[in-house]
Amino acid sequence: MTTEHQDKISVRGYVVGFGAVFLALTLVIAVVRIFFFPDTSVAGVSFISPFICATFIAMKFVEGEKRAPTKAERRKLTMGSIAVTFLLQVVFAGIAAGILAMMDPGALSRRAWSAAMGVAVFYLIALFLVNYLLMRWAYGRFAQKQAARVQSTSAALD
Repeated sequence: MTTEHQDKISVRGYVVGFGAVFLALTLVIAVVRIFFFPDTSVAGVSFISPFICATFIAMKFVEGEKRAPTKAERRKLTMGSIAVTFLLQVVFAGIAAGILAMMDPGALSRRAWSAAMGVAVFYLIALFLVNYLLMRWAYGRFAQKQAARVQSTSAALD
C-alpha cells in the first residue's frame, strides 16, 4: 500500500471499537463478579481488561488494513484507548460512589471521601501507566507479529 493511503486511514473507528469492547467486557466482568463471586475480588481481571481489548482491536486493525499500524497510528490508538479507559474508569467510580451514597448517606463523610479519592487517584495513575505500556505493546509489537502472520498466511495461499 502506498504511504498516501496510509495517511488517510482514521483510527477513530478503532478507538470507538475499543471503547465498545472495553465497556462490554467491563459490564460482563461486573455481572459475573456480582452474581457468581460476590465475596471475592476480580480486580486483576478488570485491571487487565484494557490490554485484552487492545489486543483484540490490534488484530482487527491488522485484518482490516492488512498491515501493522504506523508509528503515528500506534500513538493515536494508544492515547485514544487510554483516554477511553480513563474516562470510563472515572464514570464507573462516580457511579459506584453514587450507589454507595444512596445505600448509606453517611458512608461518604469528608474524611472517608478524601481517603477514598487519594486511593482512587493512585489507582488511576497506576492504571494509566501500566495500561499505556501494555497498549503500546499491543498496538506495536503484537500487531507487527499479527501482520507478519497474516502476510505469511496469504503468501502460502497464493
